[in-house]
Amino acid sequence: MSTNKETLNQLREAIDDVHDQRKLFQHSLTQEIIASHEFSDEQLAKITKMKLNHSKVEILSIVNDAANCRIKRSQNRLLFLRAWFRATSSN
Repeated sequence: MSTNKETLNQLREAIDDVHDQRKLFQHSLTQEIIASHEFSDEQLAKITKMKLNHSKVEILSIVNDAANCRIKRSQNRLLFLRAWFRATSSN
């Protein structure tokens, strides 16, 4: 019987260790996201409350990259149009 109790205790310790590692991972992942982006105070509060895993971070990254890409394209188009208007209005 003591072998079963020992095994059960070892399993509980292993589960606790995995749980602690998961908490540490989530904390470090959240801190990495916060450090790598500029967020408002409201966004920071929401991110801190979220339980992020690697997949969620990948999705957030893709969405962020897509938004940045659209913004960059819009800026480039605006610069082109300004240059075009200047060129055509000077004639």
